[in-house]
Amino acid sequence: MRTASSLALKKNLLLRFTDEEQRTVHRVIVPSERIIRWGSWSGDGEEAALVGNNGLMLQFHNDRFHELTSQTNEHLRCASYNPKDSTILAVGNKGTIILMDKVGRARKLDSKTASNLRRASWSPDGSYAIIVGNDGAALVWDGLSFVEINGALNNLRSITWDQEGSAYVSGNYFGPSMTPSPTLYKLDYEAKLLQSVAITEKTDIISIDFGPEQQLLAVGYDLVWQEPRAYKWNGQALESVKVDEAGVYPTSVAWQPGNRFAFVGTGTPKPSGQGGGMVLGYTVEDGIKGRLFEDPEQRIVCVAWRPQSDYALIIGNRYARTFST
Repeated sequence: MRTASSLALKKNLLLRFTDEEQRTVHRVIVPSERIIRWGSWSGDGEEAALVGNNGLMLQFHNDRFHELTSQTNEHLRCASYNPKDSTILAVGNKGTIILMDKVGRARKLDSKTASNLRRASWSPDGSYAIIVGNDGAALVWDGLSFVEINGALNNLRSITWDQEGSAYVSGNYFGPSMTPSPTLYKLDYEAKLLQSVAITEKTDIISIDFGPEQQLLAVGYDLVWQEPRAYKWNGQALESVKVDEAGVYPTSVAWQPGNRFAFVGTGTPKPSGQGGGMVLGYTVEDGIKGRLFEDPEQRIVCVAWRPQSDYALIIGNRYARTFST
């Protein structure tokens, strides 16, 4: 008979990567059989929220888990802490948006969209959040109401913020009816408009993150050659970044706070049981090279650095496919 922990181990991957003189990776046991899809830290680094399938919400604090009641059974894909008051905004399938206060009370918000929502991210000052998802769905939440953001039709995949507090959003190359679409946008907040910044020919940009020296790192894959692609944004255009690994599918990128080093997680578009994932290192000098971790079955979906920069939570599962992360 399988125990709950053995089932959870089989379905989920949660790693704690410690950045000390001797870099170490420890596996963390998750007390849930439901699949985890995302993790996010509070601004003070005291706790993290993990979200996943069938409304799963877990609080991770002092190396312990506490399950939260999310008020939904929909799959949750992302969560973000407001840096101002530590409220959590979680988003998921069928337009699901959950707002959870700091004592764990959840409230379901009416997004007025049926699209699957993939990402949510609070502005650095906590005054508003951006939510993006499939079919160009994009919203601003100011704590009281939603305002629709126009400008995109393609599936939107990732959000990051520059040092001035401006938001960038990435997406798939093909929009409705295979229409070529921008894969990198910048939000004009006043106009509530996603403005095209770059189009990567036949290449989806799955994840973006701003690092030191205003360097935006973008990862994704070429839809024709089925090969990894990475870029850095120089303020004018996307420049290619060398990826030493062939045949991998980057799914996530996260800069180590205050450092010139980033993690790149990989997965696969194939069904469960047909390939796993790895964690690669990126440096400004050498590009993407060096396997820090690999698993033959688990695909990496999220890397969440603690703000203090001492360790990262790395999240994966057996069932994630690059088009569904």
